[in-house]
Amino acid sequence: MKKTVKCYRTFTDFRYRLLLIVVVPAAILGLRAGAGIWIGDRYAANAALAAGGMTEEILDFLCCLFLMLFDLLLDYLAFGGIAAKGTDHLGCLKTSARGIPAMAATMRADQVRRLVESVAVPLLGRVVSGTFPGAQGIRKAEEIGYLLAVSVSLYFVSTLAVSVARYWEKLEIGMSLAGLLIIVLGVFWAVGQFWPWAVLAAAASLSAGASVFFYRKMIGRWEESFYDK
Repeated sequence: MKKTVKCYRTFTDFRYRLLLIVVVPAAILGLRAGAGIWIGDRYAANAALAAGGMTEEILDFLCCLFLMLFDLLLDYLAFGGIAAKGTDHLGCLKTSARGIPAMAATMRADQVRRLVESVAVPLLGRVVSGTFPGAQGIRKAEEIGYLLAVSVSLYFVSTLAVSVARYWEKLEIGMSLAGLLIIVLGVFWAVGQFWPWAVLAAAASLSAGASVFFYRKMIGRWEESFYDK
């Protein structure tokens, strides 16, 4: 574990980690809390508006949306194009037999970081808004299932977006892909409100498959670079 963290720190600088791990999640949670307070005040003044419901669920989706987009954007700054065919970004790996294992460890650490953030941000969003499962009489089991379904769906979509975008050196392609994946995330979010445990199972299976597939695919691409394939 210590070696994996060390590899991750080698390939990412302090400012990148600060932005990705602290600043972006904190900003998203701060905006969510502010939006929740503002909307709550409007609900208090308008009973008909309050009856509409689904405010927290919409804020959940927006939190996931912004986290995915910032994750994709910041990943481009550190790892953009690392799996592109003919790229020179990883020429440094050829200078040492430890190059590929070190980068592979970095990718594993990045996936763990992505999973933790994908789960933590939606859950903490409910904490800062005072609507965490169990609070204010909310149905606990259903809400926990829904939040986990949203979190794992976010992890799957973010993993897919980042992994595919790394095969191109242009940010525009990655952002175009993100536009399509927003629809996928929206489908998971909408269906998860009715069948949370089914969506959780599907998202978990897809996440595991995507993580393993792209991890192995990228290692294969890096190994090919040693022979200039």
